[in-house]
Order: sequence, then structure tokens, then C-alpha cells
Amino acid sequence: MSVPYAAGAMYSTTHDLLRWEQALFGGKVLSAPSLALMTKARLGDYAMGLIAQTHQGEPIIWHNGGIEGFHAYLAWLPQRRLVVVVLSNVVTAPVERIGLQLIDAASGRQVILPSDRKAQPIAAADLERFVGTVVFPDQPAPTKIEIENGSLVFGQGRRPLTYLGQKAGHPVFWDASRDYELEFTPDAKGAMTSVILQAGDVTLTGRRDPRAG
Repeated sequence: MSVPYAAGAMYSTTHDLLRWEQALFGGKVLSAPSLALMTKARLGDYAMGLIAQTHQGEPIIWHNGGIEGFHAYLAWLPQRRLVVVVLSNVVTAPVERIGLQLIDAASGRQVILPSDRKAQPIAAADLERFVGTVVFPDQPAPTKIEIENGSLVFGQGRRPLTYLGQKAGHPVFWDASRDYELEFTPDAKGAMTSVILQAGDVTLTGRRDPRAG
């Protein structure tokens, strides 16, 4: 691929990337002080070219990438010397979520697959209750929830949401394209006052803006 210049003109495989991670974190590429410098978070979770976070309380060093029909995820868990590689030829594939699910599966934790999620019936008139504008913290712009072709759609990409039913009395929808859940909180009159977005370890609580509908 020559169009993206330095970001292209090469290809790799899961096995190649496994060998790369083993070499990088095995001391064959950088000295120990340089590797420690490279993987220490400085700007939030961002280190020097890598992201240093925790998943389920365990350190994880990772990065992703996507370009012209490809999407990749590469992670290293130093405590277990575990490498996770996910490659996709669909740029919209949720490779990060798949990677975290592979980590959970390797750890013996329960993993909910897309095929485990079952759509529940909901009347078209009931969808009107969820239409509005939600403000999430640290997001540059409000997020709109609208109705299109008889389904709720979410965000600028107008991604369709699947109704999953109730969780502890709260309606829950699922964004299949990103594999995350949206849990709505109703008030005493049934109006939706807030939305909890859950995606792996990430939880964001957005407030409905009554002025925007």
C-alpha cells in the first residue's frame, strides 16, 4: 500500500507481530532503561508511542491502528507475558473489544459474545422516549440519539442500536458496530435523564440535555 507513505508499503501477520512483541519486551530491541522509558505513561495513559493502562486491575501496554480497510490491535500483558494480536480487513471491526475479550477468555473470565446478545421487541412509539441529546464528559460535542427506519441511531455515524431489554429496571441498548451497551436511567415519570455507556473497562455517564430535546 503506497498511498499512506510511511504508514503503508508493508504487511504483517499475527505470527510476525507475536515475534515482534516477544523481541521488544524480551530485551532484544531496546535496553531495559529505554523500554521502561518507552512504556511509562506521561500524558494521561499515553507513553512514548504506546498506551499504558490496566485491564481488570492488570497492567496492559497496547496500541491500535486503522487505515484504508484494515484495523489492528496489539497488546502486551507483562505480568503474564501474554501477547494478544487482532487483525481485521474491516476498518470498523471492534478489534480493541475483541482483544480485551481474548484477554478475559485467557484469564478465565466470562465473555459475552455478540451472538449471546438477543434482540428484544419494543414498540416503535416507545422509542420516542429515548430520542434526545446526551452530553458525555470530556467529549467535544453532544451526542444525538434519533430514530431512523424504525430503530434508534446513535452519534454522528448514526449507528443503529439494538434493544436488549431491562437491566435492574433500566432499558439497555447495544451498539453492535462498536460492541458497547447504553443503559438509560428513567426518572419517576419515565423520562430518560442519563445514559451509561459501557465498553469493556470504559464507563461514561452522559446527561440528557432537556433544552436540546
